[in-house]
Amino acid sequence: QSFAAAGCFEVRERDMDEAESGLALFGVTTPDSVVIELDGYYELVERATEGSLLEGLLRLAHDPQRTVYVAVGEGEGDLRDGSPVGYSGLREALGTEGYVLKSLVTMAAPEIPADADGLLVIAPQRPLHASVRDAITRYVERGGRLGVLLQPGLASGLSEPLAGYGI
Repeated sequence: QSFAAAGCFEVRERDMDEAESGLALFGVTTPDSVVIELDGYYELVERATEGSLLEGLLRLAHDPQRTVYVAVGEGEGDLRDGSPVGYSGLREALGTEGYVLKSLVTMAAPEIPADADGLLVIAPQRPLHASVRDAITRYVERGGRLGVLLQPGLASGLSEPLAGYGI
């Protein structure tokens, strides 16, 4: 509170019952949670302690933007689709967490871009081409992060590479 009194930052308290929709946006589920905002990016700190608050502030101050590429070109799920079966909620959640989302036409990219902090493949409707699967495998082997949402019953072409990781 002394930092707030000095004008270093602003502290606002919210009643969880009165601010239910706003709290759900950030994933707040416990009364001792804190949402930290810096330049439009947010960090949720649950069970706020001095140490966890400092860690949250440092994450925002040092690396507020993380780039996630979203695979497109094989009928993948659309992050702009606001229908009940769409993925716009995922887009909003990732944006709230500070992720910058960029589309990646996988067939046109021989490699996953070097600035990728993650690659997201959402329910491809057609099997990914072998060159795309190879690029994804190389990316993961270099330490890249991969998120995959698969639709049951559809061949994505990712079964074999994912099986190599025990999935």
